[in-house]
Amino acid sequence: MSKKTVKVEAQLNRVDALNILRDAIGNDTDAVKALDVFTRVNNKTANARGFKADHVLVRAAKTAKAGYIADRVELADGMTVAEAMKTVPNGHHGSYRYADISYDIARGYLLDPRS
Repeated sequence: MSKKTVKVEAQLNRVDALNILRDAIGNDTDAVKALDVFTRVNNKTANARGFKADHVLVRAAKTAKAGYIADRVELADGMTVAEAMKTVPNGHHGSYRYADISYDIARGYLLDPRS
């Protein structure tokens, strides 16, 4: 499993991990405070932009002029966000990211699954 795949899975499953950690900590108030600080700091970098892992990406009518963008949109069509982030290659960035999904939606290459 590549580092990027591990990172994507971590972002998608961070809510479950947080709940497990809270259960394991129990009533230790110092540990709860530390976890809250850690969570606030990491939520800024792991911004899912409102996408959920099970949102399905659907291609729109508009086609990108850049070949690598057109290819990634074609590959992502019909996949969930989680599947696309794990499997769709994305030029020099390696794998598909939330920012790329947002870009493709803003440019009209994908339909917005959040609406």
